[in-house]
Amino acid sequence: MMPLGYGYLRLDVAGCSIQKCESEIRLLAAREGIELGMVFQEQGDSTAALTTLTAELLRSQSQHVLVPSRQHLVGPGMPEKAFETFVWNEAHACVLAASAVDGGEVRSSVSPVSVAELQLAATTTAVSMAQIHARLTLSQWLLDDLTDTAEQIMTELVGEAVQATELRVLTVRVGRTEQKLVIEVSDARPRFSVTGLSFNPTVAALSRRYGRFRSGDSTITTWCELAIAGHTTAPIGGSHAIT
Repeated sequence: MMPLGYGYLRLDVAGCSIQKCESEIRLLAAREGIELGMVFQEQGDSTAALTTLTAELLRSQSQHVLVPSRQHLVGPGMPEKAFETFVWNEAHACVLAASAVDGGEVRSSVSPVSVAELQLAATTTAVSMAQIHARLTLSQWLLDDLTDTAEQIMTELVGEAVQATELRVLTVRVGRTEQKLVIEVSDARPRFSVTGLSFNPTVAALSRRYGRFRSGDSTITTWCELAIAGHTTAPIGGSHAIT
């Protein structure tokens, strides 16, 4: 049985080419071996389609969102990577783009492989437990060359979360596609403590990409991305605003 996926496009980006965009999504689904369900269409600065899409991903346990191009992932006032971070955090789904310009070549995205999640009490043992979680997960995935960097990132992010959350529960995730490794730490912290929160410079220096995303009133997910050997691309620095 083929895995299920859903399409998503922005009408303001598609313009008069809605049928062409939907065709690109169908072709991508066929190429990746994904059974395509509904294609959600977003209007203007609304996020109604994204909300409905996320609910459908959770209902169907699908892990695939297909878009015509990466332009459809950024709406008015939306930080880059916010869409991808949201569907990953809310539904463990990964975005596949039918086309993306990279050095004049058109490249397709790759499906996600695995996500390993662990919930921890925000105590003094959380850092060491998160390090062990990262080490064992990467060993299972035969990505030992990334272990030292992943452990260092876990140390920084989990240590920061423990200080901010005051003995609450936090969640660490290690996810991978064929091209990249993603490390996330989600925690609940008072909204006032987020204002003006700068990104950890050590993590920024170690990461290919990184960012921070608010889900609901208090859950903050901080994530970073590492390239897997053989699929290295130019680093893209910069943290993203919390919404």
